[in-house]
Parts: sequence; structure tokens; C-alpha cells
Amino acid sequence: MTNEPGSVVPRPVAVEPRDEYRIWLRYADGVEGEVDLSDLVGRGVFDAWREPGFFEKVHISERRTIAWNDDLEVYPDDLYLEITGRVSRFYGIAVRVNYREGDTPRFHARYAGAEAAIDIRRPAVLDGKLPSRALGFVMEWATLHQQELLDAWERSRRGEAPEEIAPLDAAGDGQLDLVGFPESDLLQPVAVEPREGYRIWLRYADGVEGEVDLSHLVGQGVFAAWRDRAFFERVRIGAGRAIVWNEEIDLCPDALYLRLTGKRPEDLFPALKEQTAHA
Repeated sequence: MTNEPGSVVPRPVAVEPRDEYRIWLRYADGVEGEVDLSDLVGRGVFDAWREPGFFEKVHISERRTIAWNDDLEVYPDDLYLEITGRVSRFYGIAVRVNYREGDTPRFHARYAGAEAAIDIRRPAVLDGKLPSRALGFVMEWATLHQQELLDAWERSRRGEAPEEIAPLDAAGDGQLDLVGFPESDLLQPVAVEPREGYRIWLRYADGVEGEVDLSHLVGQGVFAAWRDRAFFERVRIGAGRAIVWNEEIDLCPDALYLRLTGKRPEDLFPALKEQTAHA
């Protein structure tokens, strides 16, 4: 079975438990390896792994998640990124470099379930699709770190793990200078509060406020941690304007603003029309 159009993450085909809360995975494209899940032990539903014999029940569910029962599962796309080599993460965008013989030097960027392959040398989209705003961040980051990405590609070609690359908000003097994608003070989130049913309330600098339902994310990869209610209530505004829970879980405030207002990215950032057309 092939992947859906635009998807670059294959389906998992085999999983086995290993010692010390590790699992071994193999995907449809032949990628395989171990992932350490020990940092999740004791967090919410993951406390069940401490029960004798429970962790060994790992299997691939009908939804193709890595599961232990109906309430405890991990999203396989995130585990694929861990196996193949994630090199950076910023504003909820995960970047990996994975060498394939015959490919143009490229990296893969994933955001909110969408993924694209980006030519390192140009840069330009080779395959897949990202939301316009996320694509703008990725292109700027790729321009700043082109040589490091080429080095990561070469390391991957030699079978070595690529080195970590600084995120966008750590580049230069720490001030974003996104050509064609100016930051707006009006889109600055100024307050966030947790609500019942995996909803959050937000207020922005332009006075826009309202609730956003995030329940569709619960149980997917790192978002399984939200099942611990005390953890979900730790939501705050972090560095770079992101809506965050910890270093691994953050959401783009621009995307949440669009959900609240029903507007399109082009309505807020007119330069996106021209930039996307030339991407």
C-alpha cells in the first residue's frame, strides 16, 4: 500500500517491545530502528507502562497508531522522525534530513500533519505541501542554514547521524527578519487560559479573543501528554509568541488566530500570495 498523495511518512508495518521502555519499529519504506520512550513513563496514562507485562502489549492499531490499548497510543509519524534524524524544531515545525540515493539534496519539514520536501540548494519545494505561513518560516530558516543542511545531508549519506541545527528564533541576534512575512504586533497573543474539554481561551493584541478546541490533537504523539489534566493546564505564551506547554509541545499563534477569525493567511499577510507563487 502506498502513501497518500503529499505524504512522505510511510505506514508502520512492525513493532516490538525492547528493554527500558524502548520499542523497535519498521516502516513500509524499510526504515527501522529503536525509539526510547522512557521520558513518558509516569506521565498521565503512560503510568500504565509500569504495570508488569503491560508495556510488552505494544501493537499497531487499526488507525495505524502505535498502541497499547484504546486509551494509550503514540503517533507513528513522530517516531519516524526520531528514527530518521530530526535536525531542528521551531514554531511547531519539525525538520529532518534523510539521505536517499539519487535524490536531490533535500530536507523534510513537517507542521500540523502537513509535510514537504525542500531542495537545500535553491531552496524550493520538491514535493508535498505546507501551510503558507509555515512555508515562509521554513524557507527563511533554510536560507540561513544552507551549508549546515548540506553538511547534514552529507553526514546522512555516510550513514552518520546529522547534527542539530539552531532553530529560526535562535538565528543571528534572535530577531526574526522574515522577508515578505513581517511580524505584526496585532497578532501578538497577550493572554491564554485552559478551558474544559481540551479547549483554550486566547486574546490577541488587536482585541480578538475566543476559545479554540484542540481535542482532535489529543493522543497524537507528544499531545498524549494532554490526557494529564494538570499538564494541559500549564499552557502559557512562550518565546517567539508560541502557545506552549513544554519544550516539545507548542502551537503556532498565527494558525490559532486564523481559526478564531475564519480568515485566510493571505488576508493577514498579503506578501504570502507573491511568495507562495514563486516557491
